[in-house]
Amino acid sequence: MSFVVKGSFGEIEVDCIINGLITPNKMIMFNAMLVDGRKIFVGIAPINKGYQEALEQIQEINKILEGANCKKEKAAPAHKPKYKWGDWKEVYTYFMDPFSRREKLLVYNVRTNGKRVQVEFDGVKAMASCNIEAGDQFDYKFGRELAERRLIAKLIEKRANSYYISKISKTN
Repeated sequence: MSFVVKGSFGEIEVDCIINGLITPNKMIMFNAMLVDGRKIFVGIAPINKGYQEALEQIQEINKILEGANCKKEKAAPAHKPKYKWGDWKEVYTYFMDPFSRREKLLVYNVRTNGKRVQVEFDGVKAMASCNIEAGDQFDYKFGRELAERRLIAKLIEKRANSYYISKISKTN
């Protein structure tokens, strides 16, 4: 359904008004799609002789759109699979202890749910997560190694902070 917008600029045949507004100084501004597929931006000031006609046409179009029951409906949420955590398994790794400058054995627990890998040692946990929604492929080995590094970093930080705190308490 096309219609004609009239103003001091003449007449323009448009397929639809994409969006429009009336500014505080009563100027009508709107984007329209021309019949030939081009988009235009039109501004009609109240002093223009076509102002009243354009205002009436926009109001008429708004009534038609309201009558057409043009409601935006929310898309149904995409089904997200439920990930179930597996059992904890005991694994080990070696790392360089920065305090003793020696290689140390770390025996820790690991589990996965097919999207995340979680590791735990002595109440300290770390995790690595795969962004499956963005198209990443879950890789258990990579996730376990990343979570393992994060766990080691947390353990080193915890030990560094406890060492610093014990030094402070001994000096006071």
